[in-house]
Amino acid sequence: MLPKKLNLLAWSSIAIGVIGIIATVIIYSGYNPVEGDEGVVMNIAVTGVMVGLYFFAFALFGWMILKGKTWGLSGLVLTHVILLIIMFTVSSSGQWWLAIIFGVVAGGSLYLALSKESMEWYKTRFEARR
Repeated sequence: MLPKKLNLLAWSSIAIGVIGIIATVIIYSGYNPVEGDEGVVMNIAVTGVMVGLYFFAFALFGWMILKGKTWGLSGLVLTHVILLIIMFTVSSSGQWWLAIIFGVVAGGSLYLALSKESMEWYKTRFEARR
């Protein structure tokens, strides 16, 4: 049985993934450069696909945790560490409100992922496969 913290992490990651995919489709399908960014060269389709895949990873790894797969937890730790890196990049651009949201999500999720209960579940599931 999944610990409560891990269950919360899995479902919140699925929600983040689904919301992120929907937001990516909406934002990138109607993207127009903002004033001052006309000179930025960016392949909108490729960027949209990459951002969408990143959010898909959240949903996939959350679902795999619910299925009892330890690699789902490993994947979520990695995606949230990447989110911390993105947080620093966003904060350096002056978008503090977004950086704070990313930091809270990443920090809270890493707390849930690395909690004692989650690590005990991971160890038990990992050793059962040997």
